[in-house]
Amino acid sequence: MAISSKPFGKTADGKEVELYELSKGNLCAGVITYGGFLRNLVINGRDVCFGFETIGDYENQDCYAGALVGRVCNRIAKGRYTLDGKTWQLPVNDGLNCLHSGGHAFESRVWDASVDGDKLVLKLNSPDGDCGFPGNVDVTVTYEVTDDNKLIIHYQAVTDAPTPFNMTNHAYFNLKGHDNGNVLDHVVISSSEEVLDTDDHSIPTGHRAAVVGTPFDFRIAHTLGERINDTSNDLIRKGKGYDHNFIVKGYEKNEAYRAAGSAERELTLFAEVSVPDMKMKAYTTLPGFQMYTGNYLAGVKGKNGAVYPYRSGMCLEAQNWPDAVNHSDFPNSILRPGEVYDETTVYELIPVK
Repeated sequence: MAISSKPFGKTADGKEVELYELSKGNLCAGVITYGGFLRNLVINGRDVCFGFETIGDYENQDCYAGALVGRVCNRIAKGRYTLDGKTWQLPVNDGLNCLHSGGHAFESRVWDASVDGDKLVLKLNSPDGDCGFPGNVDVTVTYEVTDDNKLIIHYQAVTDAPTPFNMTNHAYFNLKGHDNGNVLDHVVISSSEEVLDTDDHSIPTGHRAAVVGTPFDFRIAHTLGERINDTSNDLIRKGKGYDHNFIVKGYEKNEAYRAAGSAERELTLFAEVSVPDMKMKAYTTLPGFQMYTGNYLAGVKGKNGAVYPYRSGMCLEAQNWPDAVNHSDFPNSILRPGEVYDETTVYELIPVK
């Protein structure tokens, strides 16, 4: 295992940013300390994730490509929630709603970095009131690559006051290469049997919709492009393609561990994505994943002269369900003093000969 680092420039307010590269076997991952962005993921010379050229590009981007997103990823209805009898108002940056904690959260902070054996360890203190959330929260995220071509992302957090907490990594993948056209030919398999129904603003209604007979049924392999424009399906129409939370099959087992205060977790294979010469398997301990197909990309300028057009990348954002803080029957999204948020997501790349 080799971990190296080099300067990646300074933020607009003068903070130094480092680029760390983690290499083992055939896999190399690049991570910058600004926002904890996964900048590249290279296997056998092919870079399969979006990234940007300069720190200024990262400060100015708005598609979260590779970012660590928190305190709470995804959407919160009207940017408002009530916790232990007190109502909190968050920044609203997605129509009437709060998206990814308001747009100036974990993805725009410079994280403290250290190397612990084979792992890159990123740490951040999120102070009381940060983005409208209570409590001082200490967050640790580790990145690791393995000799069997896995990228492991491990999240931990503790708090001194009850607070909503739900992190993800927002990497965009294109298994043909980060700059190689759209992802509509990517074949997807997922065991998920339900997705969350949403309103016209992508906020969950509270209803769990069965995937059978819909464009969301990937229990048998389909390409992304096969049904992505099927506007006869109300959810496809409202999401302008795929931008929905799939429920991880069997998530209840890990929820039982959490409720019992157990540190035990089980990784679940929640999706497989493939092109003719590359496959990616994705695993998580979390109860859901947002599959997003770049429906709002519009020629974003990327690294090495690349331009990322409409639907040129897909996200598999393992996370708790969106707006869980406003749905008592969703998996718990509140982190309390004495508890540890402790979750893992793994992306495994498999070259196909």
